[in-house]
Amino acid sequence: MKLSLLFVYINFLIISFSLIYSIYLLLKKNIGYKQKYFFVYLFFVFITEVLGYFLRKTFGINYFFFYYPGVILNVLYFGLFYYIEFRNLLFKGFTIFLTIFSLVGIVLFQYYDGTLMIASNVYLIVVFFDLIMALMWFYQIINNIDDTLITHKQAFWVSTGLLLWSIFNLFRLYPIYFLYKSDNELSQILSIVTNFVTVISYLMYLRGLRSTEFNVLRTFNHFKS
Repeated sequence: MKLSLLFVYINFLIISFSLIYSIYLLLKKNIGYKQKYFFVYLFFVFITEVLGYFLRKTFGINYFFFYYPGVILNVLYFGLFYYIEFRNLLFKGFTIFLTIFSLVGIVLFQYYDGTLMIASNVYLIVVFFDLIMALMWFYQIINNIDDTLITHKQAFWVSTGLLLWSIFNLFRLYPIYFLYKSDNELSQILSIVTNFVTVISYLMYLRGLRSTEFNVLRTFNHFKS
């Protein structure tokens, strides 16, 4: 089995387990509202990544019909996630603006691309959107220290995962395209590394769900005050 394919299957296992664990938290634990929303996100990720993979292999369905809605969902979900997370009104306003701007860009770029392949500029929008949101959260946490351990915050794990995913996925866009022409071996190595980082990112999302069992009230009381 190729190493890249191994990471794909590992990723499927992590996504599936994360979804099951989020259902457990939803039904059995007194979790916060953001964790309940994360179940919705994981459910659509499962459909896009796991179920979509086997449906594409079995029935030959174009990946576009799974990933393009997933791209839109990514922006919508994390736009809502960070809008709730940010305390600064300026950050909240910018999050609304960036979410709308990104969605409009995703629709327009894909429309003018006119194919059933996701336009590279669409991927670029998603990568920069996630990167900006994660960096803004870290800026907020550095400048607004509270008495809650950072590792007890779900947003810390989500933001760290997004930050890693965004940075490394920049190499999956234009740089890897040019490397593919000049150095196929190097491009394959970078692709494997990117798949590995995706696995790490989903592990961090899972760890973020786990953090809700440590200290739910202390972690989220300041959002209700």
